[in-house]
Parts: sequence; structure tokens; C-alpha cells
Amino acid sequence: MTPMTFGLIGAMLSPELAWAADEGGYRPGFLQILILMVVTLGPLKLIGPFAAANQTLSLADRRRLALQSVLIGTVAVPSVASSGV
Repeated sequence: MTPMTFGLIGAMLSPELAWAADEGGYRPGFLQILILMVVTLGPLKLIGPFAAANQTLSLADRRRLALQSVLIGTVAVPSVASSGV
């Protein structure tokens, strides 16, 4: 874990910051924020190995893979967003 991660966790645990962010509406708890952080930052760790594994592909294969990735994302993001998860 990096020092920035420790700082973010410390900021999330600070009650003063939590009360300052509260505007009377829904406020996610620590566990929900932690899960969001892990889900959001976790896929970034895969970029290096993914690029190394696909380095030997031809240009046509890379374009086909990119198109498939965009299509999967285009279907996955709205479906998850509409499911309320």
C-alpha cells in the first residue's frame, strides 16, 4: 500500500470530514467506500500484464480485441448501472 492509500483511508475514517461532506442525504459507509475504491483501482493493475501479453499481436488482431473490449464495456456498464448494484 502506498502512502497515498494510507492517507485516503485516514481521511475516510475522520469523522470531521464525514460530517463536512454530509448534506443531509445518503452517506455511504466506510465499507462501501472501501469496496468502491478497490473496484475502481483494481483493474488498473492489469494494464501492464495485458499489454505485455498482447505485444506480439498483429495490428488487425489488436484492433479486433479493442473493438470487442469496447463492445463488452458498452453492454456491461449500462446493464450494471440499470440493475441498481
